[in-house]
Amino acid sequence: MANTSIQRLLTGAAFCLAGVLPGAQASEFNQQASDALDQVKAALVSAKAALDSVDIYRRPRFPAPEGLNKDRTLSCRELEQEMVSLVPQTYSYKPGFFDDSLQGAALWLGSEYKEAYWFVLYGLYFDYQESRRIIPVGDRIEVLRRLKAEKRCFEG
Repeated sequence: MANTSIQRLLTGAAFCLAGVLPGAQASEFNQQASDALDQVKAALVSAKAALDSVDIYRRPRFPAPEGLNKDRTLSCRELEQEMVSLVPQTYSYKPGFFDDSLQGAALWLGSEYKEAYWFVLYGLYFDYQESRRIIPVGDRIEVLRRLKAEKRCFEG
């Protein structure tokens, strides 16, 4: 619906610029153009709301105060043990894009069979899922590291 509105808007604008539309039709066109712009604005607002609900880019996250108070009661040894247990969850065994032979094969096969490019997209999607798994664990480790520093666990 928005595409046809934009098409009408552009066509009418071209006619107005060419001086083809008389005054009555020009005012009718202006009303239609205004309606089309309102539809486009509404579509952009809804698209922005949908994109804001998806975490595409990382934003700072702070630990909840009640969770931080529970963590403050842990000893230095317990903090270290939790950090050690979290570190394996930050590992990713997927090779980088240029180190992955399957990505190269997908690009090579994609020159002949366009469906092979889907594997490239799958690799990018998998990278995104990996980062969604790894980043919160890394943030948790940083919180524990900061608590260890506040308790001066690194001294003597």
